Amino acid sequence: NADRRLQEFCNDLGGSLRRLLNRIPDRGSQVSAELGGVLLARIHEVIDELESKGILARPGRGAPSK
Repeated sequence: NADRRLQEFCNDLGGSLRRLLNRIPDRGSQVSAELGGVLLARIHEVIDELESKGILARPGRGAPSK
């Protein structure tokens, strides 16, 4: 049923995001410029994962290409 499919989607997305966000420094932590670059790349990986699931995540852009 629809509720089960929605729950499966949420669980799948949550697992993907947990994998991508593994070892992110705590909020307010000081980070080097090198780590800042790594974190920026990771943010784009998260956005790509969201968009691969059909969730528009980039401000001011149209629908993601498939």
